[in-house]
Amino acid sequence: MPKEVINTVERMEKDGFGPNPAYGFFVCEKERYSEIIGNGRFIYYRYSTWKGKRIYLEDLICHRIGKSQCGLNYFLIRIMAKV
Repeated sequence: MPKEVINTVERMEKDGFGPNPAYGFFVCEKERYSEIIGNGRFIYYRYSTWKGKRIYLEDLICHRIGKSQCGLNYFLIRIMAKV
């Protein structure tokens, strides 16, 4: 499987932070330790004539600590829904 990955950090930086980003994401940190405990990445922007602007969630990754202590999955989904 590792041979199938063709993306690079440089390409992700260009694609996500250029003038027309192809994706967006949120990162959650555990403030006390400055440790990343979760992230959500959304892609596939599209427009629906019935519902307007739409995005699709690609990844939702939460550390076990974030899931159990603060409802991180729910929090990330609610934040991304506001995009």
